[in-house]
Amino acid sequence: MNNSCPILLASFLTENPMLALGVVLAAGALLLLATRRNIRRREQQACGRGTTVSARSSLPAAGRSQRQLQESMEKLLLELEQLSREINSQVDTRLRALNLLIREADEKIRQLQRMQGLPETDGAAAPPEPRREPHPEVTSERYARVYQMAERGLTVVEIAHELEMLTGEVELILALRRTGAGAAGDRA
Repeated sequence: MNNSCPILLASFLTENPMLALGVVLAAGALLLLATRRNIRRREQQACGRGTTVSARSSLPAAGRSQRQLQESMEKLLLELEQLSREINSQVDTRLRALNLLIREADEKIRQLQRMQGLPETDGAAAPPEPRREPHPEVTSERYARVYQMAERGLTVVEIAHELEMLTGEVELILALRRTGAGAAGDRA
């Protein structure tokens, strides 16, 4: 049972670093208040009503206790600061890891969106064979239909679906148009 306490504390600190820091700081503050109150009571008792010789002789001992208590409190505060830095470091590390995971997830989403226009295939299946290009007149007509649909505001995926083309093919046709190569392909 004695060995399980540090394990429970360690798992608590790693799972809830901010909550753990708050609990530790609150406990330190309560300890500080309790010791100050205790010191004040001792001083009031020693300096108060009818101080005896034995009480006067214990005053230097109370001063030593107070110094020891102050030193232990300073030590506790230093430990709390160190713990706070460690917890902040852990939180920063986890934040960086989460940001990296978010970037990776965003990239996968983009990849899936690019692949959205592709027909569903089995992971082990070979990629589809490339289409044979029809006669230039048909190609020119397909390009014109893609251009018209794009001008109407349809997305690449919508154009590809309606014309039964791959989204990459539609993107290429539109990119060729932007560079001027599509116009040369229209004349062929």
